[in-house]
Amino acid sequence: MAELLDRPSSWMNFLSVGGLASLGISAALFQLAKLQDGRVFELDRAQLVETLAHIAQLEHMLPLLVAVRGRITCREPTTCQLNGASAVMRELVEEEVYFKEHPSGRTTQECFEVRREQEQREAFLEDRTGSIRLENLEHAAGLPGVMEVKQEFRHADLLQGTLLQAVLSKALKSMVRHGVRITERYLPADMTVTVVGELVADCVGSSVLGSRAAGPVAANSNQLTSQQQQQPSGSDRSPAAILAARPAAAGRDSALGTNVASAGNVSATATAVVAAGAELLGQAALQALPYTLRMPGRGPFHVTTLTLPQLRTSLERTSSIIRVFAWGFGLLGAVLVVRKAAHAYQRLQTHRRFKRLLASRGDNDEGDGVRGPGTCVVCLDRDSDIVFSGCGHMCVCNACSVNLQKCPICRVASRTIRVFRP
Repeated sequence: MAELLDRPSSWMNFLSVGGLASLGISAALFQLAKLQDGRVFELDRAQLVETLAHIAQLEHMLPLLVAVRGRITCREPTTCQLNGASAVMRELVEEEVYFKEHPSGRTTQECFEVRREQEQREAFLEDRTGSIRLENLEHAAGLPGVMEVKQEFRHADLLQGTLLQAVLSKALKSMVRHGVRITERYLPADMTVTVVGELVADCVGSSVLGSRAAGPVAANSNQLTSQQQQQPSGSDRSPAAILAARPAAAGRDSALGTNVASAGNVSATATAVVAAGAELLGQAALQALPYTLRMPGRGPFHVTTLTLPQLRTSLERTSSIIRVFAWGFGLLGAVLVVRKAAHAYQRLQTHRRFKRLLASRGDNDEGDGVRGPGTCVVCLDRDSDIVFSGCGHMCVCNACSVNLQKCPICRVASRTIRVFRP
């Protein structure tokens, strides 16, 4: 009741700090949801490529934002230190762990980084039809969720030093070495992922492809030439040889069969060599396509284990969740602001009403707010018989003092004492 008598001194009494904070959080969340919707819109512009062999059909449209699914491979992968797995990139962090005792007796864990290693190799994305090079893979969104984590903890050898050294270290430094924690994050090779990025033509890759394809063909042609030179020529047979062969009519059929078999072996060998050359040429085309998938100057760059529809659904779900929280904080802030403003307006109206009532009775004193002796300043009806011990004002009656914690005149919080008049 006494709070209603206080006149709002400034416009700050009409504003709620918690409400304004909630409205600010709501605005920030709406901006974040809008940014997430923009990512979904940019992802819709990505051209889905079923296989890498279909990239040749899009060559006239390059550079182009595409989404390709395949396996991440590496020509010379690095080896992880903890589990020995083959990885395209890895990061190793070594931390020393200590137990620290505080003067209050509470024990906390302190970690200090002592070593960090980062290693990255040239990455490729390949499927059953070919492979393309990947650039700026470490800057792709979603990469932390794709990388695997391996952790190992090595306890400190407490018997390494003497017991006296351990006691002195604990007493003087109040920190005891617990061990070493090694954390290794790595991108394993041959992991199937979806990469969304900008596809460009790679001139270096095309020249490498030509050299790789020309090498097996030249080698096969050299092998064919050497084999043809080693074969004997049958067109230089002399007449004497022909006459000598005529009497051997009985063994002509068997000799003819032997010559046909040898000719068949030569042709089979040539066919196998040509097939091997074609297979090597196909493998060269599989190993390196003249294209590069890189981070676009403006647009999404994702590496994820999800497919393109699943990635889009995940982004939309995240945007919906952010928008729900934004609406919640917005409604909460609006309720707090309206409630505080309504409460302040009600206090202002109550103050004006009581001021008019006091003015009509002629008991209003603008100096210090003290009315005539013996009248309660709250109900303006009963006699005042309550004294506030902190300030000494006797201004309210016993019935009105039940809901008061402060003096309605000077606003000093104190105990109340009831006075009985003779």
